Amino acid sequence: MTLFAPKYAKEAYHIAKNVQRLLRYKRDILNNGDFERLSAKNDDLFAAAKASNKPAIEALTKELDVEIGKVAPMPNHHSWRENCETILVAIVIALGIRAYFLQPFKIPTGSMQPTLNGVIAKRQDTPPPNAVQRAWEKVWNGRTYVNLVSPVDDEVLQLINRPFLWFSQSTQIVMASGSTYKIPCSPQDTEIQLGIRPGTTVKTGETLLRANITTGDQVFVDKFTYHFRAPQRADVFVFTTTNIEALQRYTGASQTQFYIKRLAALPGDNARIDEPNLFLNGELATQWPFQRVMSLQNGYQGYMNIESAPLLSKPDQSFDIPAGGYLALGDNSRNSLDSRYWGPVPEPNIVGRGWLVYWPFGQHFGFVK
Repeated sequence: MTLFAPKYAKEAYHIAKNVQRLLRYKRDILNNGDFERLSAKNDDLFAAAKASNKPAIEALTKELDVEIGKVAPMPNHHSWRENCETILVAIVIALGIRAYFLQPFKIPTGSMQPTLNGVIAKRQDTPPPNAVQRAWEKVWNGRTYVNLVSPVDDEVLQLINRPFLWFSQSTQIVMASGSTYKIPCSPQDTEIQLGIRPGTTVKTGETLLRANITTGDQVFVDKFTYHFRAPQRADVFVFTTTNIEALQRYTGASQTQFYIKRLAALPGDNARIDEPNLFLNGELATQWPFQRVMSLQNGYQGYMNIESAPLLSKPDQSFDIPAGGYLALGDNSRNSLDSRYWGPVPEPNIVGRGWLVYWPFGQHFGFVK
């Protein structure tokens, strides 16, 4: 087919190519007679297109359309089928990316603040702002406002955890009257940060809870890089709690969970904390993420010796990181359940490094540092 052939001839050539592909695809369900007859007509269409024979093209195109419709009809609801196939392929690709390259992860606690935010729930005295401001804050800061007023005298019976997928925590507050309320934070945060717990009472017309709740930072975890280089000091990394028995004893959780911390020390390193400083191999830690924590500025409070922790509990106590283990410390050292309590992270538990905060957009959006 030449560049200067008429448009109808070029279209006929493309139709003939598509018919040729269809016949090859349907070869196993066509009998020899139908296959040879249709192939011959299609060869005639190629020839007519090459010769720019418009009447022959029109006649052959109509004949092929009718005959192919008889022997290889389009399946019912083919558009739905194609859409379903497209969606299925997209899901497979997304799962492949999640398994081998990037995995979304939500910061569950405040152990990495102020570097990364967990869920922040605050009671407030004033009513929620107007609808426009609430919508803006939801998109920009991931903030939700709660204003629960009780219609009757009531009492909180229980708090039920109602998580949704990987990115949403919520608590169902069950009342003695049978009423239920749902708020976007965990039962633990509901009790500790908001002061709502079983036994909390409220009178008719009184406010049970007025608060704003900011979601934890949502992070993409890079699962690819550690296939080509070893984890490094000061990386923000995600790991599972599988087979970390001491950690499971502290949390009381039998199921595997995901944690995110700062990788403080490598196998073979010696670590020591002398508040507010972290020492590695006898020297003050020099990487700037450690220096930032030790600065005692912009919300950072330094590294702390915790007397109740088995490791690094005193300024003169050091710890040698064993082979195949990594020391994990939270940037919010005062409020972090980390390696000081349950020891090093085994290498097989490492999922990847924290790479990008993709939501909310307000404070930490961008690459994790």
